[in-house]
Amino acid sequence: MLTKVTEVSQIEILTTGHIQIRRRIYAVEDGVMVGEPAFHREVLDPGASTDGQPDIVKEHATVAWKPEVVTAHRQRLDVERARRMAADTK
Repeated sequence: MLTKVTEVSQIEILTTGHIQIRRRIYAVEDGVMVGEPAFHREVLDPGASTDGQPDIVKEHATVAWKPEVVTAHRQRLDVERARRMAADTK
């Protein structure tokens, strides 16, 4: 029987508090990997929902996303929005 396996193969926490997740996806038949694995990457912003993420990702988010990290991220977003709005009015 062919089974699809998805596993978190790498987690990186950036200095900005973003969490980069790499998932490895592969097929297994009779206990043997079939073909080459594929990789999927995802980035979570500080304070983003971790619903549906594996427990290991949730644990990293709990450690990385201290209130000051989430606040700093939101402030960066506010500054960027203000810049865009100012540029749009020109």
